[in-house]
Amino acid sequence: MQTSDKAPLHVRRGVRRVKARWQRSIAEFLRVPFALLAAFILLAVGSITLDTIRLPVLAGVHDAISRMLPKDSVSTLLTSIATSVVTITSITFSVLLLAVQQTASSFTPVVFEQFLRRRTNQVYFGFFVGLSFYCFLVLAVLRPDKNPAFSALVALALTLVAFIMLVLIIYGTVDQMRPGTVIRSIHQLAMKARGTEEALLARTRREPRLDADGMTVHATESGYVVEIDLDLLREAAATCPGEAEIVLEVQLGSHVVFGDAVAAVVCTGQPDASRARSAVLAAISLDDLRDIDVDAGYGVDEMHNIAWAAGSSAHHSPETALTAVAALRDLLARWIAVSGSERERGGELPVVYRDGVLAQAVDALASIGLVTAESREHQTCAEVLTAFAASLPRMPAGEQGLLDDAVRRVLPAVVEHAYSKQLDHALTDLARSLRHAGLDETAGRVDQAAGQLRESTRRILPKPSEHPGSQAMIGEGAPVGIRRHR
Repeated sequence: MQTSDKAPLHVRRGVRRVKARWQRSIAEFLRVPFALLAAFILLAVGSITLDTIRLPVLAGVHDAISRMLPKDSVSTLLTSIATSVVTITSITFSVLLLAVQQTASSFTPVVFEQFLRRRTNQVYFGFFVGLSFYCFLVLAVLRPDKNPAFSALVALALTLVAFIMLVLIIYGTVDQMRPGTVIRSIHQLAMKARGTEEALLARTRREPRLDADGMTVHATESGYVVEIDLDLLREAAATCPGEAEIVLEVQLGSHVVFGDAVAAVVCTGQPDASRARSAVLAAISLDDLRDIDVDAGYGVDEMHNIAWAAGSSAHHSPETALTAVAALRDLLARWIAVSGSERERGGELPVVYRDGVLAQAVDALASIGLVTAESREHQTCAEVLTAFAASLPRMPAGEQGLLDDAVRRVLPAVVEHAYSKQLDHALTDLARSLRHAGLDETAGRVDQAAGQLRESTRRILPKPSEHPGSQAMIGEGAPVGIRRHR
């Protein structure tokens, strides 16, 4: 779908949005089913051709199959296969989609995306649809004087494969709905998306270099940022005389509405305002849905949502929350490992892109820690504190303040828990990491919180000898149970 460069901006952006949706649907689900459908069409053409031309080499094979599958029964067989496969496909996929919907209500809508993106699901759906189309196509060209023996035999063999795949798809769907599988899939997608973001970070700057007033560019549409075209931003900078710099106010995954500031064009001279604004708006693509293929923060948000729901009193088991927190901790550790000199080094483009994924992951962990105060899930809270303690020594010095601030925000929730060994060990490790990083004040607050938890056990569970009137209730030399009944 092409549009002229002279077309109005809103027309070009609208066409690009439709094109992006079509490309996303192909990438997410439709490519494999369409490919299988085409393969079944070719298979039908090939089998029909063999039945029609009656090669002398295959004449004996054709006659043998014809005796097994008489011409009178082939039409009934193909009709039964086609209608049965369509019925089974519709019922099975409807039930499976209900299961997916139920799981998505417990976790996040990303479950739908995972179901669509899994290659096995695409193969299953394409196979069933292709088999139905194969049977209908053979029936459409069936001639009364010909016995499509090869076509019927192929249909019969593929039907056997379809019933085997039916069992596999039921098990596969149930396996995909397991919390660990859902979180692992999100983790993998987030890692893949981060690789795309790293390529963008390598070409851009983290901080502005020009100290001058800039022209603010405001959004003319609303949606999530799904693509940033650096070449178009280069063209926007080229419209300015002298030195120029494009300072982005959004990141991949940011949601903007009409009128929000998306960028600033900073020039030492007077820019061509109209051209610069048009180039910047064309470079920032918006869509109604976030794209997990390029937006690592989307994966962070999804795991945060899962852990937040599982860590609240809505769920009775902390297992899912612990798995999600562990996955977030792994992502944070991996991204910290590549957030040093390579990411901080300025790119060749005069574009400032402030990376916010580390802060997003830290904030997600802090939010999960806060919600545990409502559910009293001390295991999840301890896992969050352990993630902070493990991440702090690896965090670049300039960004350790992110964890320092997160710890300060979580501590009021920590003291709401009952004392447990997991919390005690996690607080001890966290205080040690904070002191090693030179954050002595926050380490002191952590020690204070640990002391409050230990003191709470002595206040709530006093020793029998300290209980008022305990000696009056329990007589000397008599069993406790007997003296109490007196």
